Amino acid sequence: MAVNILAFGPNGSGKGTQGAIVRDKYGMDH
Repeated sequence: MAVNILAFGPNGSGKGTQGAIVRDKYGMDH
């Protein structure tokens, strides 16, 4: 089963940083 995670927030709020953390921790694509 595919999992999609969406991160919403203004510019500079850390969406890319959180995406990288999720990618590394769970082996997902970012």
